[in-house]
Amino acid sequence: MFSLTVAVFAVFPLLMALFAIWFSTRVPRRELKAAADAYPELGEFSRKIYRSRFWNLLVAIFLAWAISNFDNLGRGLVVAPYGLGLCMLLYIFYVEVRYYKAARTPGVASLESRELRRYLPIYYALATFTSVTALLVLFSIGNVQGVEDDQGRVGRAISGVCADGTTTLASPFPGWYYTLPSMVGLFALLLAYAFVTWFIAKRPRNGSDARLVEIDDALRRVATEGAVSSLAVGLGMNLVILSAMGVQAVGADCVNDADNFVWLIAVYGAAIFLGLSLAAVGITRYLVPLSAEFGALPDEVKPDTTDGEKP
Repeated sequence: MFSLTVAVFAVFPLLMALFAIWFSTRVPRRELKAAADAYPELGEFSRKIYRSRFWNLLVAIFLAWAISNFDNLGRGLVVAPYGLGLCMLLYIFYVEVRYYKAARTPGVASLESRELRRYLPIYYALATFTSVTALLVLFSIGNVQGVEDDQGRVGRAISGVCADGTTTLASPFPGWYYTLPSMVGLFALLLAYAFVTWFIAKRPRNGSDARLVEIDDALRRVATEGAVSSLAVGLGMNLVILSAMGVQAVGADCVNDADNFVWLIAVYGAAIFLGLSLAAVGITRYLVPLSAEFGALPDEVKPDTTDGEKP
């Protein structure tokens, strides 16, 4: 009962924040949809950017759960967040590949220089990439403090000295045994993120139509925000899992008596807070993008709803 109460009080603020953000972005999303509907197939592109993200997130969570059960020693668990982030990222890429030709309407060729920073939510991206540094610091600490466990697995345990002078081992501890697959997963997620965001920025369009360019830029901003959110969720959950492992191991008998490990508890506690915050923001902004700001739709590009009838 206690755990259920804690879960309810933890999830309720997130749901309320999600609803508040969704409600506050209804007008920009409606204006973007109305503008996109003025062009053949571009309206469907706009709808797909928002539609089905929730179901994709559920599929991604199921995939992460399956990966976490791959290894009963926990290596699957530390890789699972990257599977979650990759699944979210691949959906963004699928929508782009499936519908980007809607922006290639007939027109005069126009030379454009489109850079990623034009579409990137800069402060959100900076916060996300700062967490990469935090994760690398966590990797380094675990690799230095980790020792072999009783089965000879390198970096899977941490040692402590008991009051009677004997040495004890506590595991699992996030040393080499767990940080190595985590680093591989991190590299794969960052590589996929770089490719997807490059594609979003560089995919072709009709650059001679100023209104289409404005609409397409709004769609690219939403897609790029979804890509950053995918990265944020993967990084945040990995921070939480590795830090939770560290807290559990350092808090074991005898190990927690060592004064030199007090700072380690503080580091892991801060990393858990950072990871939970990053993952919560990432999920929220994946489901409800904030980058859909769009100007009012001029009369000259509003869809014709008269079916050819004249007053």
